[in-house]
Amino acid sequence: MVLANMVGAMYLGIGMLNWMARGNLIGGVYSRPVALGNFVLFVMIAITLSRQALASPNTVVYAIGGAMHAFFAVGFGYVLFGKGGQCG
Repeated sequence: MVLANMVGAMYLGIGMLNWMARGNLIGGVYSRPVALGNFVLFVMIAITLSRQALASPNTVVYAIGGAMHAFFAVGFGYVLFGKGGQCG
């Protein structure tokens, strides 16, 4: 139960960070830390769910969750490291 509360607090914190930075152009100089935080969050969760999918009988549930998080990780990776974050 404590772990669930900590995960909920983490998601609330990331959500508030994203909400407060909603007016900034993502990937710009000022929003690069926001993009990096989101990238790390989604990569770590995608890795964790993918590893759990390989070791669990409920493979489909974890695989779908891992794929959804991997999709967002790729998007934030593109913004952070690719051409998606360049202004102008």
